[in-house]
Formats: sequence, structure tokens, C-alpha cells
Amino acid sequence: RVGSRVGSRRVSAAHESEARLPGTAVLREAAAPLDEKRMPQTVMGRPTDSVRGGGAQPGHGDGWAAAAGGDRHVASAAAAAATKPENLIEAGRMLIREAYREGKMNAAYAGYTDLTESYVAEHTSVLGDRTRLAVCITVFDETADALRQTLEAIAEDVTHLRIPAEEVLACVVVDGRAHMTDSVARYLDDMGVVDLSALGDDIEARGGDGGDVDDIDGAAGASDVEVHVFENPMVRFFDHTADDAELPLMVAIKERHGGQVNSHRFFFDGLCKRVEPDYVVLLDAGTVLRPGAMQALVRELETRPRVGGCCGELRVARPPCADIVSAAQHFDLKLTHVLTAPADSALGFVASLPAAFSCYRYKAIKGAPVRKYVRADKEGVATALDANVYLGAHRLLAYEVLAQDDCDYMLSYVPAAKADAAARGSLVGLVTQRRRQLNGEYAALLYQLMSFPRLMTHASHSAGRKFLLLLQLLSQLAACALSWFAVGAAYLVVRLVLLSAAASWLPLPTHATSGILAAYAALSLVQAVYAASARATDVPRVYACFSALHALLMLATLGALARAAADAPPDVGAALDDLLAHVSWVA
Repeated sequence: RVGSRVGSRRVSAAHESEARLPGTAVLREAAAPLDEKRMPQTVMGRPTDSVRGGGAQPGHGDGWAAAAGGDRHVASAAAAAATKPENLIEAGRMLIREAYREGKMNAAYAGYTDLTESYVAEHTSVLGDRTRLAVCITVFDETADALRQTLEAIAEDVTHLRIPAEEVLACVVVDGRAHMTDSVARYLDDMGVVDLSALGDDIEARGGDGGDVDDIDGAAGASDVEVHVFENPMVRFFDHTADDAELPLMVAIKERHGGQVNSHRFFFDGLCKRVEPDYVVLLDAGTVLRPGAMQALVRELETRPRVGGCCGELRVARPPCADIVSAAQHFDLKLTHVLTAPADSALGFVASLPAAFSCYRYKAIKGAPVRKYVRADKEGVATALDANVYLGAHRLLAYEVLAQDDCDYMLSYVPAAKADAAARGSLVGLVTQRRRQLNGEYAALLYQLMSFPRLMTHASHSAGRKFLLLLQLLSQLAACALSWFAVGAAYLVVRLVLLSAAASWLPLPTHATSGILAAYAALSLVQAVYAASARATDVPRVYACFSALHALLMLATLGALARAAADAPPDVGAALDDLLAHVSWVA
């Protein structure tokens, strides 16, 4: 259910007749016709009524009072603005509080599925006549700086689109009020988008049992509130080279932590059903778009009607050389986007469109794909396979776009679209993330295998495309089968290098060589036991020791290989070069 909402709104001359929706108060000037270039803006971090090309306008309070025709809500806000004309944000907050006291804003709607009707009936200023692009930014426990960088990058990229800013809507979904950092709360409050005083008691902090909670200014049903929705029709960001880096912004603060799929469920079921955008972009807080990234993704969908979704290159922002954890993530992402993603895109199916940076054609995902994507959040999971499939729910959504009935959508990779993502700061966080990704990837592959007959019989792909998709599935199955032997293959490499070094230049007795190999096998076994019996967060030092031992072993192996290559005869060196050339060609 949706709780307190409404920040401030801007009204243009063309929409003045539609200004007074129920439950929404309007600030406007009576002195002159409303002009889009002269409307008060909510500026990032600065309460002001400065407008483009001009400073504060005296007499705003008198103008609003006259325009209100005696409206008590507008008059009280006008008095505040007349006392301190630059404080429009505080005037907007006064409007919210007055409306709650008068009972003109019900603080609780129905559930997610009824959100559309509620918006149409008694809300909203942000959702205009036309929304072509909707952007979802999920926030969990990120800092205000991460959210600020993401929003600023979006606002800057909107200026490069061929879509007017008024037809773009950004929606920030905070996954659990108890997990929202104080810096994020202050940042949203300073922007004038969120009125923290209207949130009432924190349900999750008091146990999350949905029990009695103090009503918000006497509003009924506050104890059933699940989501608080606030909005501002145009937030302006000054710290940019563009003159008008503006962004319509909606903020949804969920009372309870429900996960990323739950946040996307609000975005798809609660917002996109209302605005029916042409394209949707999914981002995480902390993902910073490079200039032109969103433009490249949208252009891919505009120029190729058969593409249902696409993604770009996600990179770790400036990984320090001494930070091994960030360097490992940087290498993993680079390997994925240099080898895997372009090959998958050529075949027509990028198996993983990351929820941290992806773009979909809304027409391609609405209906069955979104229903299956959010099914676990609505109904729960019945089997272990389903639970693992929804660990990588973005893979499920991508496959359902490809395999939906009577459609021939493809998924592509756009190398021109680049974004920087925040790296996991600790080894334990990286291990946890990689475990979740691997489990989700394996379960998604099994799901694709079981659903492949449906793709062949019900989708509208051509025979040639289906043959390419079959080849891709077979290659994925082969890679999955080989992954089961990865530990054994690593052991064989270490064994061959160690025995070769002991036989030539390394004076090691036989029992020492056998002891090293036995220790490596024991290390792998102990690591498997810990992985099956304990969480990485419970034994962080153990995993740090595992990582250090494996690093030393790999460094020793590389050193031995380098020594062997240096001491090898010319004919052996030429053979090694030919072997490496063939391996590189196959890769």
C-alpha cells in the first residue's frame, strides 16, 4: 500500500486547466501568464525560487494568495513564501501538512495493483500526458553520494536524448526505510522531493510486523502503509555543463526490505502500467552513466524494432592497482564484455542483461515476461530450483523476452554504452556476490534448457535464428559441463608445472613435491566444506586465508612457467608459441 506522497509541482500554461487534481495543491503566479522558462525550480541541494535567466521574484506570496481565491492551504504557504520568498520548498511542505490536517489526502491507498487507479483518481503532477522513457534507480544501503552521482549522470544524459525532459521520468525506489542511510534521507529532503515528517513511525524498525503505528497527521490506514510515494515534476541539477539538466523525479520509500525484484515490481506494476513508457532503463544507485550511454541504449531500440532489450559495458570505476578485490571484479567484467557479450549479441540472445545497467522496450516486457519476473515476489517459490532461478531474476526476464509467444524479439549488447559501477569493497562481499551469481547462472541455464521447446514452437523467430539459438544453448551446456572439472583442471596444471620444475631446476625431493600437491588438494577440500556449511560473512578470516594461499600458489605456478619458458630450447619455445596462438584463436 502506498502512503504519504506529493512534493511540489510545476504548472505550465497549457496544463493550467488540469492543475487542480484532488489532493494536490498548486503554487502559481497571478501577475503574468505562466511560462515554462519562468517557473520556480527545485534545485539540487539548494532551496530557491531562482529561475533560468533571473533571480528571485518579489511578491510571490501575494500572487499565490490572489490566485488561490481564498484557498487556505495556498494562503498559508503563501504567507511563508512572503516572509522568506526564496524558501519555496518549505512552502510546499506546508501545503502537504495542511492538506493532511484537513483530511484531503488519504495517507494509504490500496496495494500495488490498485496504484494505477489511485494515481488517475487523486494524483499526480509528475505523470503527464506522455512519458517515453522511465528510469528505475533501486536504492538499498548506498550513500547519498552514490545516489547523487547516478541522478546527475541521468540528468546530464537526458540532455543528449532526442526525447524532451518532460517525457522522461526517473523513479527512485528505496528498498526498506530502516536500511535507508541518513545521508540519502537528508539528500532527498534537501532536494524538496521528500517530506520526512510525513512518513510517520518506521514500521520495520519497530519489528516489521505491520502492527499499530501512529497515524500520519490523523490519516486513516497508516499502519498498512507499505510504500510512501513522493514526486517533483522537475528537479534541476546545476553542477553540469548543460544549461538545463532537469529531471522529473519520483521517490518511493518502501517500509520493508523486499529485495530488488520487489522494488522492480513496484516500478513495473505501480508506475509503468500508468504511464505506458516506450522504453524503461534499470539502474542501481551508484551506477554512473558515461556521457551518451543512455542515448546509445535508446538509439539501439529506436533503430532496431526487433530488439527487445539491450545492455552496455559495465565497468569498475577506476580500480586502484593495490586493491585486489576491485581488480578482480574489473577483470571479470572486462572478460565478460570483451568475449561473452559480443558473441551472444551476434547470435541474438545476451543471456544476462544486468539489472544495474540495462534497457528494455516496454512493449516487449509487459505482460507475460514481467509477470514471470515478479511471480516469486507475489507467490513465493516452491522448489529449490525456483529459488536459485530467482537469484538471477534478470536472466529470467531476458529469456522470457526472447521466448514469449508470437514474438521475435532479440537481446543485444551495445559497446558504445558505458557505465561505471561501484565495486564490492570487501572479499567477503565479492565471494557472496559471486556465489549468488553462479547459482543463479546455473539455475537459469537449466530453466532455459527446460523451456527451450517452448521457444522453438511458440516464438516467431525464423528458422535460421532458432538454429543459432540452438548452437548458443549447446555451447552454454558445454561450458557448464567443463566448469564441473575446473578445480581438477587447476590441480593438474599445478601438478604438471611443479613436477616439471622439480625435474629441471627446482631442487625439491619427491616427498616435498607430493606434500605440496596433497596440501593443495586438502585446501580445495576444506574450502568446499566451508562453502557448503557456513556463510562467507560468518568466517571472513577463513576466506581471506583461502584467497592468500591460492594467490601464493598461482604466483608460484606463473613463476615456474616463466622460468621454464626462459630455459626452453628454441624448438620448444617455438612449439609453445604455436600452441598459445592456437589457444588464442579458439578463444
